[in-house]
Amino acid sequence: PFFSSMLETLSKLGTWWARRSTHNKKFQQVLDLQEVYMITSLRKNYLARKAEDPSFDVDNIPQEKFLELCNYEQAEEMGYQKLRASVEQNLAEQVNPLMQYVIKLGGKNPYPKPVYKSEKLNNPYNVAREERKKLLDEYFKTKIDSKNVENFIPGDTIEHPDGFKLQIRKSRIDHPESGYGVWVMGKVLPGTLIGFYPGVVYPTTSLTEEVVIDNDYIIGRYDNMVIDGRHWDKRAYLQKETFQKMEYATGDADVDEEIAKKKFRNPFGICNYINHPGHGVQHNVVNCAYDFPFDT
Repeated sequence: PFFSSMLETLSKLGTWWARRSTHNKKFQQVLDLQEVYMITSLRKNYLARKAEDPSFDVDNIPQEKFLELCNYEQAEEMGYQKLRASVEQNLAEQVNPLMQYVIKLGGKNPYPKPVYKSEKLNNPYNVAREERKKLLDEYFKTKIDSKNVENFIPGDTIEHPDGFKLQIRKSRIDHPESGYGVWVMGKVLPGTLIGFYPGVVYPTTSLTEEVVIDNDYIIGRYDNMVIDGRHWDKRAYLQKETFQKMEYATGDADVDEEIAKKKFRNPFGICNYINHPGHGVQHNVVNCAYDFPFDT
């Protein structure tokens, strides 16, 4: 309830800013940055206050204190450059520990492996070489929805360092093409970094029809870069299969561990599974572009 009311308040504030601001190409970006700045500041300031006063409860924050914890006045007064730098700093304070946690964990494949109604699609490598290319093309074009899947086997549970758990499971959205979604088990403090959007990165000038057509997994950044998260889980599975065969052929036990899973091993690279809310339903997550510094 607190999170919902918070987002409703932010939406109203955004409307108020819209009436006061001049229209330019950075207008929507500024609104998005203000929202991210406020919710990440809320988390940061709440945790600092909680450390001083353990009785301070996130579910019982009065409106005036809520706006103070969100750094509302600062968000209104900041220029674009300072606002962006403040958002980067707030995010870095969460990104760095989370990535250190992933390194300590050693990586984990969080993706589900659905059982398709087509038996060939369940094991695309177990066909003759001449059939393989055609089958793999079909494999990558097949959507993970109710029409094509016999059994939506969930992915492994992902433990977040903040104490809650994440899992990719069958979405509860009532739609014929509904596939998987990201589920949360436990309580998440607003402003918490949930994960990352994985995929292949393209500048908009390099996009092709093959990438764009019928692709619901493209997400754009304000710097004219886009991320294609379609089939990231399938690429992980096929990469693993390929290198397992290499390992078997060469006798090199390190092949699968050190190469095959390298770019797929971040268990928090699951945000391409987060669905849009249904009609009339308030969203409970926001996305924000983040640039990893070269020295990290």
